[in-house]
Amino acid sequence: FAAVNPTTQVSNCIQPNIAACQGLPTPQFFCPSAVPPTCVTGCPFCGDPMQELNGECFEPIQANCVTRGLSLCEASGTCVDNCLTSCNNFAPDGAGLCIERLTPEFCSAQGLVLCSLSSGTNE
Repeated sequence: FAAVNPTTQVSNCIQPNIAACQGLPTPQFFCPSAVPPTCVTGCPFCGDPMQELNGECFEPIQANCVTRGLSLCEASGTCVDNCLTSCNNFAPDGAGLCIERLTPEFCSAQGLVLCSLSSGTNE
């Protein structure tokens, strides 16, 4: 008998993938980065910090965010679908990264200039 991996109840007869992991009696998440790939009950078991989307665990880095149509929020270390609501009111930079809106660089990219008033409000 082979030793049982505590993070998976998948027999060796199936090839773990998103559908197979979600089709278990207790749906699990697919961890493609494990060796061999496996099903886990939670993405923290796949590695830290792992994020879950549509049944798959993935590392929240910019490239992985972009391929999933998301942006990386460096403040939280997660991929978000909306920088404005999910990442400190930041804005997407168009390349998969949430960036601070109130910076000279962001404003100049929009053809604007940063207006810093002594009252503390930025336009």
